Amino acid sequence: MFGFSHADVGGLLAERWNLASVLREAILHHHGVDSHDEPGAVGTLLRAANTLAHYAAGSKCSYKPDLMDGPALDSLGMERDRLREIIDNLRSVSMS
Repeated sequence: MFGFSHADVGGLLAERWNLASVLREAILHHHGVDSHDEPGAVGTLLRAANTLAHYAAGSKCSYKPDLMDGPALDSLGMERDRLREIIDNLRSVSMS
């Protein structure tokens, strides 16, 4: 819509706040990262947190890059059923 994403804004803020370069890169690229390098591994964790935050807030998370995909789950050693279980728990907690 505006030509930039929350990842772009996060990357700019991380730079302005002088966060470590590995964190800046992870924030900037958490939607599409190579999980085999350090920024990619941190970015994959950020992507997982981003996905779970959407579900905890009750959003439908229709923006596909915010969803964990197969390669990201594999790099975390997590199965889809386990992610679904965590999401279901988050939804039940957020509704109570």
